[in-house]
Amino acid sequence: MPKSYKYFTIFFIIHFLSPFMGFGQTYPCVNPAYVTPTCGCDKRDFYPVCGCDNKTYNNNCSATNCGGVSTYTDGPCGEMAMVLYPSIINADNDLNIKISVKKSTGASIYVFDIYGQLHYFRLINYIDQYTPYPIQLQASLFDRQTIYYVFIRLTDGFYQYKKFEKIEY
Repeated sequence: MPKSYKYFTIFFIIHFLSPFMGFGQTYPCVNPAYVTPTCGCDKRDFYPVCGCDNKTYNNNCSATNCGGVSTYTDGPCGEMAMVLYPSIINADNDLNIKISVKKSTGASIYVFDIYGQLHYFRLINYIDQYTPYPIQLQASLFDRQTIYYVFIRLTDGFYQYKKFEKIEY
């Protein structure tokens, strides 16, 4: 067999037959088979992970069971992740906020109503990397039935906001 045929045979095997033999096989980042219909993950269990799809999930359970991702790393994908619950409060329940940052830093927290009135401000000197920082705000801080915005600004300028609603009954 001439030398050129040997190289062609090796090239053929490596590039055309290897996928059928299991070599160089890649697995999808998101696998729909992992997703469960009810998800079953607790939003309050906040230890963010960054999925291979570059989305931040509240925890590894959410990444796998809700997002279907096959791999993830600890911490948020961006500079910060935040969760607040419940998204609708009344006089009987408080607002819970948890923050997780990619690198240790400080932060400012503001809560405004839809009309721009400031209802809460707090300066946090230090938030540890990947460790959820919890904040609990009493419903009595929010005196009217309306939509509110929680605005968090890190010392490096990165910010994020989420909204919640206070109702009366």
